[in-house]
Amino acid sequence: MNPREDEILLGALREALTVGEEQRLYRSGKLKGLFPSKHGVAGDAAARALREGLLEVVRVETRGKVSIDWVKITPTGVEFLHRRQSPIVLLHELRQLLATTHQSLPHFLDVLHQEWRQALDDFRRRLDATQRTVQILAEQVEEAVRRIDTRPSDLADTIQASTPWATEVIDYLQRRKESGGANGCPLPELFSALRRRFPDLTLVDFQSGLRRLHDYRAIQLQPFDGPVEKIPQPEYALLDGAQLMYYANR
Repeated sequence: MNPREDEILLGALREALTVGEEQRLYRSGKLKGLFPSKHGVAGDAAARALREGLLEVVRVETRGKVSIDWVKITPTGVEFLHRRQSPIVLLHELRQLLATTHQSLPHFLDVLHQEWRQALDDFRRRLDATQRTVQILAEQVEEAVRRIDTRPSDLADTIQASTPWATEVIDYLQRRKESGGANGCPLPELFSALRRRFPDLTLVDFQSGLRRLHDYRAIQLQPFDGPVEKIPQPEYALLDGAQLMYYANR
C-alpha cells in the first residue's frame, strides 16, 4: 500500500467526518474538495474510497459537460478511520513497543558489557534507570488499555430487553467520537450503521428505541441546527415539541 495514498485517504475521511455534510469529491480552483486532484496518488485514493464504500455519492451536479460528485462519509468509512487512528489502537501499539524494548534490555546489556567493559558500571546504572522508567510507563499504558477495553454495560435490563441494539448505538457513537466526529451523529447515518448488524430494524422501532435511550440518559438527542426546509432525509428526525431532533451524542 502506498503510504502517501493512505495519508491522503485518511485526511479526506477526517475532513468528511468533521464537516459532517456533503462535500465535493475533488477540489476545483478555489472551491474546496476532499481530494486535491482526480489524477495521480490523490485520484487513486479517491477511487479507493468509493470502491471500498468509505465514501458514498449522494448527488451529482451537472454544469455543462462537467459532472461534479458530492459525497458523504459512510459508517464503513467511520469504522475504517477509527481502526487506523483510534487512541486504543495507538495504545496497543505503544504497549507492544514497550514490551519489545523491555525484553531487549538484557541482550543490550550483554553487548555493552563486551564492547565497553571498562565503562560497564556507568552503563549498568543508566540501563537500570531506563528499565525502571520503561516498566513504569508500560504499567501506566497497560492500565489505560485495561480501562478502555473494559466497558461494563451501564444499561438497565429493561432497556436492553426492549432495545437489543442499544449497546451497538453507544459503541458506534463512542467510536465516531474517538475518530474525530463532531456536532453529533446524524440519525440517517446511525440508522445505516445499525442496519448492518440488525437488517430487520425498522425506522419506527429505531425512533422509539432512541427515545427510550434519550429518556434513560444513555444518549442525547439534539435538534437540527438550520432551517427546517434544509433538513436532509427529514423522515429520520424525531419531533420533540416544536423541535426536530436530528443528531445523537453519547
